Amino acid sequence: MDSARFSRSGNLIFFIAPLAQNRFQSIMLCQLILFTCVFKLTTVTGVEYRNRFECGRSKYNYHSDFVGIQRSIFGETPWHVGVYRFNGTGYSNICCGSIISKHTIITAANCVFDDKALKPLPPSEFKVAAGKLSYYWEEADRNAQEKSVLSITVHSAYLGDIKSYSNNIALLGLSSDFDFNEFISPVCIIWNNKVGKNVDWKTVKATGWGLKREGKYSNTLRQAVLQYKNPIECLAQYTSVRYKRFINHDKFCIITSQGRKDGDSGTGVIVNVNNVNYIQGILSANVADEFSLATNITKYKNWIQDEMALIDAMERCNGFLCNDGKCINERDKCNGVPDCDDGSDESSMQCGNIFDSNGQLKGACILPYQKGGVSYTVQECTGGNCELKPLSLVQQSEKLIVNCGKGYASPFEGRKQTVICNAGSWFPEDPECIKLCPPVQKAFVLTTCIYKGEIVSCLDYVRPGTKLEYKCQPYYKSKDYFAFTGTTKCTISGQWEETLPTCIPECGIVNKRDSVELTISGGKRAKYGKYPWHVGVFKLFSYNDSYVNVCGGTIIHPNLVLTAAHCLVDKNNKVINASEVVVAAGKFKRNLKDHEEAQQTTGVRDIIIPESYAGFKSRFEHDIAVLNLAETLALNDFVLPACIDWQRQGIYSLNALGTIVGWGFTEELVYSDELKEIHMPYLLKQKCWEKFPEFTLFITTDKFCVIYQNGSGAQFGDSGGGMTFTRADIHFVHGVVSLKTGKSNLFSVLTNVSYHLIWLRETVKQYSRVTL
Repeated sequence: MDSARFSRSGNLIFFIAPLAQNRFQSIMLCQLILFTCVFKLTTVTGVEYRNRFECGRSKYNYHSDFVGIQRSIFGETPWHVGVYRFNGTGYSNICCGSIISKHTIITAANCVFDDKALKPLPPSEFKVAAGKLSYYWEEADRNAQEKSVLSITVHSAYLGDIKSYSNNIALLGLSSDFDFNEFISPVCIIWNNKVGKNVDWKTVKATGWGLKREGKYSNTLRQAVLQYKNPIECLAQYTSVRYKRFINHDKFCIITSQGRKDGDSGTGVIVNVNNVNYIQGILSANVADEFSLATNITKYKNWIQDEMALIDAMERCNGFLCNDGKCINERDKCNGVPDCDDGSDESSMQCGNIFDSNGQLKGACILPYQKGGVSYTVQECTGGNCELKPLSLVQQSEKLIVNCGKGYASPFEGRKQTVICNAGSWFPEDPECIKLCPPVQKAFVLTTCIYKGEIVSCLDYVRPGTKLEYKCQPYYKSKDYFAFTGTTKCTISGQWEETLPTCIPECGIVNKRDSVELTISGGKRAKYGKYPWHVGVFKLFSYNDSYVNVCGGTIIHPNLVLTAAHCLVDKNNKVINASEVVVAAGKFKRNLKDHEEAQQTTGVRDIIIPESYAGFKSRFEHDIAVLNLAETLALNDFVLPACIDWQRQGIYSLNALGTIVGWGFTEELVYSDELKEIHMPYLLKQKCWEKFPEFTLFITTDKFCVIYQNGSGAQFGDSGGGMTFTRADIHFVHGVVSLKTGKSNLFSVLTNVSYHLIWLRETVKQYSRVTL
């Protein structure tokens, strides 16, 4: 322990390890009054490490049990780079970045963007250095590699502070490849959503020279383990209007209570999954001392892949790279013959005037290739060859009309662009079609497009500058609250600034229009429409050719109803024919023929029951079913799903009261004609075994109990109905009424929905007819 140094800051103790040797392992234990902290540092050496230059591998596996900052060690974060800009006499550190390929760096757009001109700065002003611990460019590091920047790609929607640093992401293409070794290698990106599900979001790691320790900034690279907060938590904690505009749809927060420098922008925010390091965020512009914002790269995976492909093409091309990605010999550029499919090798931007093979000016112009199927019409042409295709040569003084293809339009509103060939150049400018934004339409989203104060169709291509206002349909809500701003704009690049949100049905909301007092044994009469997720399940009986209510059910999706399996099998435990079943939603009266104003009745297309259900033989274990309705329900105040606790947050606790509604037996042992409700306490399965040992066999692994109150509870006819528990006044269905103890009114056994979440999720995924 003599080779290590310690420093104290507040209630934290920091362990500063010496530079790594070939084989090194150090363990430090320290105990404070407030907490215990444990550090462990291990290495992988020799050939074993050299075979691991794939992404996300570190020379050290560093683990910390508390949030804090410590000095970084050679090879600990081999993906980290410093971004340097020429200052007139030398290079200054202005930002950080992360290696994602041998010739690509990911960083923050604010590091390489001209806020006044609203465009990227020249790449020639920048260099990057990897494998570097020292802050200063002039201080040589034995493992460092320096590279020039060849290209800068900033997200097209980025506009800096004007848009609250939304879309703050950029890629740097390098002049030559890094030579990967144990000190320089790339970080991984979570391309596979399955990996993302395993991320522990309690803490994240970041590396930089500006992270404070003991109130001072460091000239030596430091690594910090920082607390993560999702946008909802961040908005709740930092309520100042000054901060709120920056906590937008593509950000998450990390707590940097000890401060940071502007130069930390662009550094990777790292998560560790099974000892592999993944970049999950990019530290954004510095807007506050106590917390920092990071751009969530999950929202930009497609953009990153597309731009990396272009950088790769540029890196592979030793000649001239066409605008469409094709690579041609440098000698073929500006030779009067279009070798690029898009003609970019002979454009006036590249070549000025067009020369023939002898180097003599031809005075002709070449028609540029344009996306969208552009064509050109010779003005005042009366013959049969008036249409010209891209890459055609046009004679001196020829006038043309530009006909833009689908998804493109003339830059001049209300008229087509006209150009003339003048001494090998186009006048007034190169023919160009501007890209339009594509039509927008999404299930359950209402849209309005406005251009220059006039409403235009959102189902057509629209011009840049068009404003799109959107909202979810009534009885639907945004799946991701922070992706929902309500407005977006068509940018000059022909892309919408933001995509439309995914709108999902509202769920678990008690009907506010339940003031009509119309009218489960011992239960009180439910208000009409109060529980809009409850439905009646009716079966056709051949002896009188009529439908009779046999069970209840719970709407969980516009075309799916949750109920009990035993309601849908015959005496031989075979699933009945779906054509024999109808479902009625928005009902208060039990009788199907008593048609009510809010009632929606539909047949059933499929009955889905777990293969393991065996009825009495298996003591009614897995007594759960889903009905795929023949028609999708129209959601309103009286027909609305209950929520499902997909995240297993656990709505109820011991003695928590849940709600069951139904048309089951009353105290007089007759079916209730009107819907009734009862509130009953939840009982742990183990307690239920102890209290009712004679019924233990039927309290299977997927069940829980509810205790009757003064003899009131679920009765025959209430089977299949849902039991809901509330969190923040939202009803989550946690149980399906399954069994009761004969004629005694002591308790009921319900199927635990949480136990069947995997089966239920797959069922919803397979049978839901509308993608949410």
